[in-house]
Amino acid sequence: MNPHQPEMRELFMSMEQKAKRLRRVIAVNMVKSWQTSPKCDYLMKVNAEPMMVFRKSFSEANGVKVDFLNLVMKAAATALKEFPYVNSSYDSENHVHRMHEEVNVGFVISVDDGLLVTNTKGTDRLDLTALSRETERLIEGSKNSGLNMDDITGGTFTINNMGTYKRLVQHTAIINQPELAILSMYAITDEPAVRDGAVVIQKSMNLMLSADHRVIDGKMACDFLTRIVGLLENPESLTQ
Repeated sequence: MNPHQPEMRELFMSMEQKAKRLRRVIAVNMVKSWQTSPKCDYLMKVNAEPMMVFRKSFSEANGVKVDFLNLVMKAAATALKEFPYVNSSYDSENHVHRMHEEVNVGFVISVDDGLLVTNTKGTDRLDLTALSRETERLIEGSKNSGLNMDDITGGTFTINNMGTYKRLVQHTAIINQPELAILSMYAITDEPAVRDGAVVIQKSMNLMLSADHRVIDGKMACDFLTRIVGLLENPESLTQ
């Protein structure tokens, strides 16, 4: 018998830590999502230069700080109106599509104990100024316990902003049940691109759509993501 075995057992026991309530909820939800949704991932690249120019000019003209998350949220909301099945839920037991009248786009916020998903109600009806202010309210509320139940329930689609991590190219996201898809956005980086037969350096951003294949097949996913890319590469359309 190893003479140090009792000491090692006590060491490992002293390292145990009771999971906090939020982390327990996250654990249950992640397992449920993994077991529920047969998920496929779709990656597309966005020419981010029009977004960068538009964001700066719009923010200066309207006296509001619109960030890239707001632009992606607005583009997603516009596309969700055109692709109602992506903005739905699916009841496998009764084989029923639950179509949502509202488009409530949420976004992931990192908090001390884990992750929190808040959502903006009627995102498609909010202009960029209102969307920016509502997003800021939710972020501030997450820092000072200022969120209410309505802020964290009723979402129909989620954006996962990974732009802080400059080296992260893509990852596999877990769908926020009972939603059917989650869109991950990544850092804007300098990348080579071909324009008029010449190689140039372009500001680019990756978008990864993780979609539930029970409802969203490859064609629908690619058409939906292509629509978002098109809106972001022509950001003036987001003000119409």
